[in-house]
Amino acid sequence: MGALKRQRMMLSIVLLLSVAGVAAWFGMNRQEDPAFPYRGGFVQVAWPGASVEQIERLVVNPLEEELTQVEEIREIRTTMRSGFALVTVELKETVYDTETAWDRVRTAVGQAEPQFPLGVGKPLVDDRQTDASTVVLALTGSDDLVALQQAAERLKKRLFALDAVARVRIYGDSGEQVTIRYDQHQAMALGLSPQAVAAQLRERNRIVPAGHLDQGGRQLLLLPDNEFTSLGELRRTPIRLPGGGSMPLELIASVDLEVSDPQREMLWVNGRRGVAVAVVISDNVTNAVHFGQRLRQMIDELRGEFAPLQIEEMFFQPDRVKARLQELGRSLLLGVLIVAGLLFAFMGLRMGLVVALIVPLVAMSSLALYAIGGGVLHQISVAGMVIALGMLVDNAIVMVENIQWHLDRGASKMEAAVSSVSELAGPLAAATGTTLAVFIPMLISRGNTADFTRAIPIMIILMLLISFFYALFVSPLVGQRVLIARPRGKGRSRMAEWGRSIGGLAVRRGRWVLAFTAVLVISTVYLGGFLDRDFFPTTDRNQLVVDIIHPEGTPIDSTAALVSRLAGTFQQAVGVEQVFSFAGSSGPRFYYNLSEKPRSPHIGRVVLQSTHQRDLPGLIREVRAFAVRHPEAQIVTHQLAQGPPTEAPVEFELTGERREDLIAAAEQLTGLLRQIDGTADVRHNQGIGIPGLRFSVLDAVAESNGLDRTTLAQGLAMQTQGLEIGQYRGSDDPLPILLKTYRTGRQNTDALSATSVFTANGTAVPAGQFSRESAQWQP
Repeated sequence: MGALKRQRMMLSIVLLLSVAGVAAWFGMNRQEDPAFPYRGGFVQVAWPGASVEQIERLVVNPLEEELTQVEEIREIRTTMRSGFALVTVELKETVYDTETAWDRVRTAVGQAEPQFPLGVGKPLVDDRQTDASTVVLALTGSDDLVALQQAAERLKKRLFALDAVARVRIYGDSGEQVTIRYDQHQAMALGLSPQAVAAQLRERNRIVPAGHLDQGGRQLLLLPDNEFTSLGELRRTPIRLPGGGSMPLELIASVDLEVSDPQREMLWVNGRRGVAVAVVISDNVTNAVHFGQRLRQMIDELRGEFAPLQIEEMFFQPDRVKARLQELGRSLLLGVLIVAGLLFAFMGLRMGLVVALIVPLVAMSSLALYAIGGGVLHQISVAGMVIALGMLVDNAIVMVENIQWHLDRGASKMEAAVSSVSELAGPLAAATGTTLAVFIPMLISRGNTADFTRAIPIMIILMLLISFFYALFVSPLVGQRVLIARPRGKGRSRMAEWGRSIGGLAVRRGRWVLAFTAVLVISTVYLGGFLDRDFFPTTDRNQLVVDIIHPEGTPIDSTAALVSRLAGTFQQAVGVEQVFSFAGSSGPRFYYNLSEKPRSPHIGRVVLQSTHQRDLPGLIREVRAFAVRHPEAQIVTHQLAQGPPTEAPVEFELTGERREDLIAAAEQLTGLLRQIDGTADVRHNQGIGIPGLRFSVLDAVAESNGLDRTTLAQGLAMQTQGLEIGQYRGSDDPLPILLKTYRTGRQNTDALSATSVFTANGTAVPAGQFSRESAQWQP
């Protein structure tokens, strides 16, 4: 009664919340999909030159022993290849304090680190694996990869000037190195061994503190030149000769800044080589659409600075966020109009108007409270609003009908309102409560799926609660101003007559009605078994992802060749607008549930962007036909889908002690699965291994020549990928300095046997004189 007398206050609160909701719709933080807690991450450990067995025994085993003691971890998966281990860590789905959990993971890694042998790099823990790139930009327009990579580093630093930028990653960065290629024959003629050259360069590139002097109450720092600050200085550095005297390094060797060999990653944009810069924004605190506008403005200003290089957009999430929310907004508005139309049709103009007014008021008020509570506008929250539209009018309909009933029987407007609220407050609370109870399990459930869908029960519960209170306080106020008593007899509408007829039939033929209902329910359950089931459907994006997986041990050049062949095949295909290709990794995580695979030379990915989503089924068939012609790799194609990230809809895990048993079982299981109708892209990730060439040193012979195992390894390294002798710190980031011979590159095993290994006095001894080769198969 008191609330009904304070009409201005009540209407002011409702209007204030509704206006706040409208403002929230246009200004609140928005993104396309909900953000997940950081439950997935990597631990990367490098040990250059180590075999898989050594990494497993001396690095992975102690690391896994410490990690298994972290109770928040659900699963640990480790992939090892020569010189590198990648440990994938997944936390339990019930863990929400992920920051504390990852601190414990770092502590465990730190406890394992002292157990690692010398030469093992510092473990890198990346707990932001689930971050999706909001924008991915590509730098193209040059064949000079070093120039592209340096430009990408400059662009990365400039992008941090934007608010809300959380991380910036570079993809397609092949790495850089300073390569010293010496003339082996000239060095031998001078009696100069590569060990001597390496030792002199190491000595001149050491950072040694020289201390300070106290002068007049102030410290004077002593700054000796003890490192190379430019390539020119490195070229001019004198090399002492065994017979006395010296000569500049450039007279016996070339010094160049080059792309790493082998390259770490490769990237192409429509067939042109490039380097990508991926921007990740802070989840749940950023309006992705507004961020995209600011970023585009900034890039337009930077284009002249980076010319003649071109800055292109590969993936631009803000546009998709804007389009998706506009589409859902139109659906929401259409739903309101449909509900209003039905109300006017079945309830009449005045009662329909009162109930129809409640719909936008409830929707906008709910959105205002959702925004005040820190909610983010995305497709799941808007979907929850759309679902709730049909339910929120029930309370208002019952209240307005009851008010009209009292008015028709001679009650005043105040009496009709008060009587209706008194009569219906309890029943409406019970009805609303039972409806809310249906969504409580969905609200309190835990895990990745629950995190993704939680905005649906939140919005439904919020809108139903507000519709209940508005039915008690707002509908009577509006009804007093709009509703009038109808003339006697006018209340008996045609719909009322139909209702009475149907009710009479149900009473007279009760058994038949119950029997028909039972048959209908049973038929529905039976026919439901013939429906396709898909909890998270594919998206309507016009993008097709094709993963290319070679056997472990495949060099990146072979991966890049097949990636380029597939991309070139479909670049001119009908319906394909753009093609983005990656080799050596899976590329940026441009969609929230894609899995990222870093530092994987045997892995590639091609993203085909079509004119329309309906072109994708045809492209999928063509890609699978291409895969049949290239059995040397697994070529898996899939559309982007909603829901938590998964490698495949169905996964089996095989465990065992012997690799041979695992390989046989994996082949047998995949063969059986391929025979099942409906299966596609059946594959396993058990690598077959790679060949190795072991050089066993004859220690006695080597000792008699003044050689040892280390000199053999160094000699082989200089003939292949190069021997790292230090770091060049003249650039923004330290780069490795590698010493090679001019003949470095693709060689046969005979050439390796003839590799000259130098003694301390510069005498060359073929490696085959003090070592024996044997072929071994490495896992």
